[in-house]
Amino acid sequence: MTCLVVANTTNPFFRPVPLLSAVVDSDRKQVLKVYDRLGSVPVHVPPANDYDDETLARELSPLPQVSPFLLSQPLGPSFQVHGNTVSWQSWRFHLKPHARAGLVVSQAAFQDPHTKVYRSVLYQLHPSEMFVPYQSPDLDSANRDYADVGEYGFGVLGTTMGVPSDCPPHSVFFNATLVSAAGQVVVVDRAVCLFERPSSVSAWRHVEEFGTPFANGRTQVELVARMVTTVGNYDYFVDVTFKQDGSINVAISATGILEIEACAHTRVDPNNRFRDNPYGTMMSPFHIGTFHDHLVNFRVDLDPDGTENRFVREQLQRERLPPDNAVGRKSIWRVQEKVMTAPCACACTHVRVCQWFIDVVHVCVEKVVTARVHACVSAVY
Repeated sequence: MTCLVVANTTNPFFRPVPLLSAVVDSDRKQVLKVYDRLGSVPVHVPPANDYDDETLARELSPLPQVSPFLLSQPLGPSFQVHGNTVSWQSWRFHLKPHARAGLVVSQAAFQDPHTKVYRSVLYQLHPSEMFVPYQSPDLDSANRDYADVGEYGFGVLGTTMGVPSDCPPHSVFFNATLVSAAGQVVVVDRAVCLFERPSSVSAWRHVEEFGTPFANGRTQVELVARMVTTVGNYDYFVDVTFKQDGSINVAISATGILEIEACAHTRVDPNNRFRDNPYGTMMSPFHIGTFHDHLVNFRVDLDPDGTENRFVREQLQRERLPPDNAVGRKSIWRVQEKVMTAPCACACTHVRVCQWFIDVVHVCVEKVVTARVHACVSAVY
C-alpha cells in the first residue's frame, strides 16, 4: 500500500509520500509491516496538481472559444427499449450492467432483410479482465500489478455519467442495482447510456468515371452503448457500437490522472532522458510517471447463425514465382486457411499478417456465413 497526501487536493495520486509504504491485511484491517526508507531519496511532496474546473480557471489561461454546435434528435430516439431488450434498425440485443464485468451485451441478433428472421450474431460480450502491471523495481511501485475487473469490479465502480461530458443530451440512461463482493447493494444512477450518432465516415460512396458517370454516397448512423467506471486514478470508457451494416465495434479508452513515484533526480539529461530514470517519464522534480501497460481482455462469444461453427485463421503466405514468369514479379501472396481445433495464441502481427473468422457452413446451398474478428492493438505510454 502506497501512502498519499489527501488533504487539500483533488489529485492525491500526484502527491505520494516518498519512501513510505506498508503491507496491510485488508480482511483483518491490520498493518503487517511498514517500509520507511527515509534518506535514500529526498522527501519532496509536489504541490497540488489539480484538474478541477475551478483550479484550471484560476491557474491557466482560457482556451480559445469553440463555435457552438448542436447534436440532437428532436423526434426522439430511433431505438425501442423493452425492459433490458433493445431494438434498433435490424439489431436486437439484451443490455445490462454487471457487478464484475460492467457493460454486458447478450443475445445480439440481426434481422435478415429478405426473410425478416432474426439471425444470431453473438451470445455474450463484455470485459473479462484488465491487467495493469507497473514497470518499476522500486518498492513503492513493485506491488502495482492490478487486475481492475476481477479485483475491483467494473460494475460496482461504475460512475454516474454527465451530459454532455460523458454522453450527448439525447441519450437514454439506465440505472444499475448491483451487489458488491461484500454483499452490499450498490446503486449507480445513470450507469449506462444509449445513444445514436452520425458516423465519421460514409456507409458507402463511389465516383464512377469510366462507365455511366455518377457520384453517390450514403451516410451512416451508429448506436452506442456506453459505461464509464473509475478504478483508482483511471476512468475507463467502454463502448459497444452497433452499425447498420451488421458489424459491432468494441472500444475501451482511458482518461483520469497519473499515479507517480519518487526518484532521486530533479531534471532529465536532454541527450538521454531515460539515463537516470529508466522506468518512467519525469513529471516534476523528484517524481516520475512510471511506465505501465493496460492489457485488456474481452469475452466475445460469437454465435453466427447458431452454435455450430468453427474458428478459422486465414494466414497470408508469400509465394515465390519462377524467375522466367511472364509478369516479371518475384513473388505474390496467397491466403492459407487453417481451422483452429485447440486453444491458441490468437495474435496477428506486421510480420505474420492474418485474419480471424468464425464460419458457419450451410451445405444445402453451398454457402459460408462468416463473422470476421478484427482486433486493433495499440500501445501508448
